[in-house]
Amino acid sequence: MQARLPDILRGDLLSNNPNNVGFASHERGRTLVGMTTEWERARCRERVRALAASSLSSVELRLEAIGILKRTIGFDRWCWPLADPAAALHLTGIGELDNWQALPRMILLEQTGDPFNAMPVLAQSRRVGSMLSAATGGDLARSARWDEGMRPFGIGDELRVALVDDVGMWGFIDAMRDRGEPPFEPEDVELLEQLAPVLATALRRRAIQYPGAPEGPGPAGAGVLILNEDLEIRSWTPAARDWLDALVPPGEPGAEAIVYGVAGRLLALRRGVAAHPGDRVRARTVTGHWAVIESAQLVGADAGSIAVSIRPAAPADLMDLICAAYELSARERQLVALLMAGLDTTTLTNMLFISRHTVQDHLKSIFAKVDVRSRRELVAKLTTGTLAGTSGS
Repeated sequence: MQARLPDILRGDLLSNNPNNVGFASHERGRTLVGMTTEWERARCRERVRALAASSLSSVELRLEAIGILKRTIGFDRWCWPLADPAAALHLTGIGELDNWQALPRMILLEQTGDPFNAMPVLAQSRRVGSMLSAATGGDLARSARWDEGMRPFGIGDELRVALVDDVGMWGFIDAMRDRGEPPFEPEDVELLEQLAPVLATALRRRAIQYPGAPEGPGPAGAGVLILNEDLEIRSWTPAARDWLDALVPPGEPGAEAIVYGVAGRLLALRRGVAAHPGDRVRARTVTGHWAVIESAQLVGADAGSIAVSIRPAAPADLMDLICAAYELSARERQLVALLMAGLDTTTLTNMLFISRHTVQDHLKSIFAKVDVRSRRELVAKLTTGTLAGTSGS
């Protein structure tokens, strides 16, 4: 098992599949780049919004939506990771790319020094979309991330959009054209920005969905990986390998990208250049178990190195994520936390300095958002349903 990690990290397993770069690959053929009409863009918006309102799974939704966007905007290479809204850091995703081996370096540059199209910046900006050609004033080489991680692979312009709604960022789309093709147009950015909150809300509502209880036991205990300041993974525990395997479908790489992200964010925080304060993420395995991935700086003989741990998530680790996914207000979240602690109505009224009637009003709102009918159902859904697969379930 240990021998597999270096192969994945070097991209050796991907040498015969130029479309797989650590995300699940779904080849659909080339998409021609050309001008589109306003009617075509309106049709694209209509179709993507219909997909967002459908019952498709997160992966199905993204695959269908990206197909529509490719035909409307025109691009071949792309990736679409999910994200933890508390950190604006990517999780695993899907995509068609061929520069997997450059991913650690690209993440390091994005987190610590290259502001052009940096996702942590876009996630907190008024404009959530940007094309690299415009951000760099037409000189793509001003972006070290492009110069080192995209130029060598024949990639030209890049269009990125953070999928942000009123609650946070739940993913992002990264679309790329080949060198020699025309750059993206401002209308392309506008289209994706118009769809960003719709897609963000769709991903948010799917973030906590899982068909039934987790399948079997999750990886046992915590795993640890040690990285140097170049984000090279130097060593790991067997449990870490188990967690990385559990976070992606069998035979597919990609979970290492999460490790690079949290390690890169720690380096940025340590150097005082982080665009976002979050340094840990919550991710779900393919069998429904939740994990927490977080980083810490080592001292002593290995000073400067980074330890990234992957451990089973407890309900407390996920409560803010669950409350955000259900759009609970600050007061509703406070009430839910007290209910989870087993407090009755009288105690709630005394602690929150509100009337029994106000408590009942808040509960009705919470029940409607979470789609339950009683306190018992609410607690059950948050501990054995929504939070199934945590160490506290």
